[in-house]
Amino acid sequence: PTDLKQYSLEYKAQQLKKESKHNSPNRGITFEAAKHQVFEESMFIITTTVGAIARYRSKSRRNQRPFSLIIIDEASQMPLPLFAGLSTLSRSVVALGDQNQLPPVVKSSIVKINHINQSTPMKKTIYDIYPANKIKMLKSQYRGRFEIFGLISLLFYYGQLITGCNVKQLDENLPILRILNVSGVIDQDQANLAEVKRIEQDINEIIKNLREHGHQGRLRIGIITPYRNQARCIKKHLNIKQDMTVDISIES
Repeated sequence: PTDLKQYSLEYKAQQLKKESKHNSPNRGITFEAAKHQVFEESMFIITTTVGAIARYRSKSRRNQRPFSLIIIDEASQMPLPLFAGLSTLSRSVVALGDQNQLPPVVKSSIVKINHINQSTPMKKTIYDIYPANKIKMLKSQYRGRFEIFGLISLLFYYGQLITGCNVKQLDENLPILRILNVSGVIDQDQANLAEVKRIEQDINEIIKNLREHGHQGRLRIGIITPYRNQARCIKKHLNIKQDMTVDISIES
């Protein structure tokens, strides 16, 4: 997987500052100046909405638009005033989002003090003002089976949402959820090593059974824990039998 750290503003500014020691035009450049130069020379910039407005709107001249194109992800969660400010930075704006998902979350104390409610612009989005015939719907979803998304399509999308993935019929005798009891000594540390050993045992058993039943393709196994310390413990102590065709992802 790609390490996104190398694309961060801080990392690229630090690299530019290091290179400036041997580069006379940038010799002695400050960190803030290096950050500004990185911004100016970047072809693509990924930032938060507020960060973009604060950095560019104050420095832009009247009628000047520093971006040729702005793409807004999760646009349904963006309050209308923020969208208005962001749209002044480019002549072309593409808003991607789902108005049937989470609405804008406003936590500002000013909103509470002035008793601003759902009917105000702070709770409205671009979908509330834009003509319906101008909004394009992506009709195919690949996130899950029809048995789940068929109902979602009927309830929220007037039956227009199509399930694009072609998943084979599942074996109804296999449980969707299996709860395994991890018995052992109580571990009062910040992570539970007993659970790691049980995970290790189960994964090795799963791999063995799949191989014995003729599955020779690449396996992808995900391990999820709500605690970061437990995720670190799993990454450190998990010992899976050598199999070059098994990818294991561990996340919190």
